[in-house]
Amino acid sequence: MSEWKEPISKFKTFVGLLKFILIFVVLYFAQYFVNQGLLEITIYDCAHSFGKGPYAQYRWYQVLYQVLLAIVFVVNTMFVFIPHFAIASFFVLLEGIIGGIVYVNVYSYVHKNTPEHVREFALSVVSPAQTLGVVLAAFAAIPAHNLICDYTTPKILWLF
Repeated sequence: MSEWKEPISKFKTFVGLLKFILIFVVLYFAQYFVNQGLLEITIYDCAHSFGKGPYAQYRWYQVLYQVLLAIVFVVNTMFVFIPHFAIASFFVLLEGIIGGIVYVNVYSYVHKNTPEHVREFALSVVSPAQTLGVVLAAFAAIPAHNLICDYTTPKILWLF
């Protein structure tokens, strides 16, 4: 390929990849916002967490990890409606499975459907979208954490 066509080809490749970049940014933003910004303040007493204290609960959340449960956990931090640690852990596990499926499928699709002469470029362009999502989540988690903690003590909505 001639030198003057290569930048045009890379730009067209980049534009074609924007949908995948956006998927990764949203996916990683959501999972890191939930896992690093909200789960640390979603705490259950020992009777509703298999006898695990807050530090152990947080470690278990990190073991299970990942996707789009941000809204559920934002509301749950203010109005606790998830009655047990096991149910919250199931949501985190589901989030991880969905995140992994998206990750594998995006890379597979880009690898199989990008012309060979720009494939390496395409894969390297999609990769930083994960980091961008994580960084945006970190910055969003700080004011969200402060807002939620300043809001009020969580109201427990279950009756048992």
